[in-house]
Amino acid sequence: MTTSRSSGAQNLPSPSWVEYSSSGRAAEHYAPSMWSASNNFGFENELDYLRSIKKGDSYTLTYPFEYIAKNHGNDNYEIGTADMVVRVQWTDAEAGYTVAYDVPEMDKIDPAEGNGDAASFYESDVYWRLVSDLDGMGIGVELRAF
Repeated sequence: MTTSRSSGAQNLPSPSWVEYSSSGRAAEHYAPSMWSASNNFGFENELDYLRSIKKGDSYTLTYPFEYIAKNHGNDNYEIGTADMVVRVQWTDAEAGYTVAYDVPEMDKIDPAEGNGDAASFYESDVYWRLVSDLDGMGIGVELRAF
């Protein structure tokens, strides 16, 4: 994994990015947190509490993953490696971090060889490594809007 951090808000670099966030959450309750009216940590509302524990504004992480470069049949494969670039960005509207990802070399990954799309690589491989890395960075589930 490669990580970079940005302290300023930036636009996502490519319109091909796929964004994931939970938009169906009630406005008065954000990501699951330990804040409550009776245990308010000195904050008037949950959003102020979440803002107080947020880390940087955004992070860019890169994860290598394997795909089938050539399927020769009979469980005989040539394996290729590509990178998925994951952008984790704080948003006040969601009161948490949202995720967008891109595979710059997706054009070399052929679905006819048995490969899925970028979402399938994210869900089956990258997501679990991302969550583990975010936990290690102190960005727990209470700060995630995905």
